Amino acid sequence: MCNINPELYANLSESRLVIFKGDLNYRKLIGDFSWSFTDPFTTCLRGFLPTNLVSLRTVKADLICGLLEGQAEKLFEIDQNWMTTGEYGTIQFMIQPTISAEAVITNSLSAQ
Repeated sequence: MCNINPELYANLSESRLVIFKGDLNYRKLIGDFSWSFTDPFTTCLRGFLPTNLVSLRTVKADLICGLLEGQAEKLFEIDQNWMTTGEYGTIQFMIQPTISAEAVITNSLSAQ
């Protein structure tokens, strides 16, 4: 998105938090790809992290990431259709990495 719509990305970057709500927005956020259930959320964002973000979602489609090892298997044991019933949800949060003040000072001194 940084390359596709730099102005929107810059506007989002000015926020302290962006909230994505809903199954469709979640699927757009992770590119509508069939990720492994245990692929980290940060990997599935594919570099999209203009600021801190949270995704609130009722699972209604068979796309999900960021689950713990074995978690999906346990859910399939409980309900084979757990990904499409709308009875399960996720809250996923990513904090944008920040540069410490020490690193900024060190880099500034190195440049002199």
